[in-house]
Amino acid sequence: MLNFNDGTLHVEKARVLMGGWGLLIMLAAIINQFFDLPNPNYVLWLWTGVTVLGILAHITSLIHGLGQNFGAWVVVIVLGWAFTFYVVKFDNGAHIDLYGDLAGVWLILLGIGYLATAYHVERHFLLLAALHIVVGVLMELSARGVMRIGFLDTYSTLIFGVVAGLPLLIGALPQWYRAEVPQASPAVVES
Repeated sequence: MLNFNDGTLHVEKARVLMGGWGLLIMLAAIINQFFDLPNPNYVLWLWTGVTVLGILAHITSLIHGLGQNFGAWVVVIVLGWAFTFYVVKFDNGAHIDLYGDLAGVWLILLGIGYLATAYHVERHFLLLAALHIVVGVLMELSARGVMRIGFLDTYSTLIFGVVAGLPLLIGALPQWYRAEVPQASPAVVES
């Protein structure tokens, strides 16, 4: 049992925003996967809101001296949205046949963002980068018909939400810091 008098709950603003971003990614993916919105523009507005929260989370982290990391994520987000608008809006939707590629492309781009984070922040982010890139490549191979995986094709948006959102939620969990107990120094034996 935890004794709440011996520890404190430490939650940083960036952690809360990253967790909120993860939760919104998962909720948006569920809405996008299972509910038919009356207008395709609503889907774009839904994901725009998710993106804005992600940018706010990164700006909060920017305060901690992560300017290069933020720059890498801005490039990733701009590329992702450029591809999204190319598929959905450019030429009156003439490229909507690429809609199945959106989740895979975004996962690959997020994986590249995590590569930058691994370089700038902590090497442990290489695991997230690998997860995102591997799942994104599998989705792309399936969407292009190279290696059909029906589950990936059917639930691509939901899988995107779980792969992209769950690690952010887990990373945002509060950490308990226990008060340090001073260690008794070992007895000095005199000869």
